[in-house]
Amino acid sequence: GGGRPKPHPYAVAEAALRGARRGEAQAIVISGESGAGKTETAKIVLRYLDARSRGAGAKHRAILDMGRVLESFGNARTSRNANSSRFGKQLRLCLRPSGDDLIAQTQTYLLEASRVAGRSPQERSFHVFYELLAGAGPQAPAGPRP
Repeated sequence: GGGRPKPHPYAVAEAALRGARRGEAQAIVISGESGAGKTETAKIVLRYLDARSRGAGAKHRAILDMGRVLESFGNARTSRNANSSRFGKQLRLCLRPSGDDLIAQTQTYLLEASRVAGRSPQERSFHVFYELLAGAGPQAPAGPRP
């Protein structure tokens, strides 16, 4: 089409990082319909910011790893997406003026608690239930197969 090219996650993250280092407040909004790649785009942006911040280390790894835990407790397989978020989330990253430290705070909003109790046959409940059963070994009670 003849429109503007879609923004690339690296370019958006770099622009936000440069603005933050100049002391300007920044916000990156990642939105889209189901299956559009919001979760993966957020991971790309976080990895980029981690790589570009001067103090990358164990604390930043914890910020990146936090997403995996949130996915287990809040994502499920749907008919459209194998890793669909069932919650909304806001991740607030604060960059110190020195540009060498990221601080993260996550706020989540459960969108579909009904998936715990019921779902259509081609869908699954939250990943964490299946992960717990898989880790329990052969003595675990039999349940629905993924």
